[in-house]
Amino acid sequence: MPKKIGIDFKKASKIASRKPPLPKKDIDIFSTGADWELNARLNFLYDHDFTYTDGYRLAGDILSRHVKRTKKEQDTLIYPIVFLYRHHLELRLKGILRDGRVLYSDKIPKFDENILIKHDLEKLWKASNDILSLYYASAVKEDPDALLRIEECVIQFHKVDPGSFSFRYATDKKGGPSAGGISHINIAQLQAQFSCLAKFLEAVHKGIIITLGMEKEYKYNMSP
Repeated sequence: MPKKIGIDFKKASKIASRKPPLPKKDIDIFSTGADWELNARLNFLYDHDFTYTDGYRLAGDILSRHVKRTKKEQDTLIYPIVFLYRHHLELRLKGILRDGRVLYSDKIPKFDENILIKHDLEKLWKASNDILSLYYASAVKEDPDALLRIEECVIQFHKVDPGSFSFRYATDKKGGPSAGGISHINIAQLQAQFSCLAKFLEAVHKGIIITLGMEKEYKYNMSP
C-alpha cells in the first residue's frame, strides 16, 4: 500500500507568506557589471551567426550534463534542452543554406527564400540536402546511408516540434498539450545522438566557409 504523504500546512503557509526579494533600484540589467570577467560581449564581430548557433548548443549541453550528473530536474529541464538543441539545428541548417548557395550557386536548384525566416526543419533539410550531397560527394558514394542517418535525426526533431513551439509553451494554439504524444525522453540518449548530428553539420558548414574564403583569396590574388 503506498505511503501517504502528509502536508505541513503551517510550514507551507509560512513559506508562502515570506516577502520575496526585490530587484535593486536603478540597475540597468543589460549593461556591464563590477566583475569584468562576467561581462559578456555582444556585437564585437562582423558576423555573429556562429556565436548564436554555438551558444544554443552549448547551453543545451550544459543542462544535459547537469541532469546526467545529478539525476535530478530532468522533468523540467527537458523542455529548454530540446528547444535549445532544436534551435541550434535550425540555425545551422539556415547557415549551410545561406553559405552553400554561394559556393554551389550553379549546381543547386533555387529554393523558397521564405524558409530562411520560418522554422520548418523538414523544408530546411530538403534544401540543405542538395548542398550536403555535393560537399560530401565522395563520402556519400562510399557510405550512401550517411546522409540518411542525418536526415532521420533531423526529421525526428521536426515531427516532435514542427513549428519551434512544442518545447517553449505548455499548450498549443488550440489549448492542447504542445508536446502531446511523448511520455519519456532519455536525456543521455538525446545528447549523444544530437552531438553526432551537430558535429557533422558543423563540419560541413565550417568547411563551406573555409572553401569560400580560399576562393575569395584566390580570385583576389589572380586579379590584375
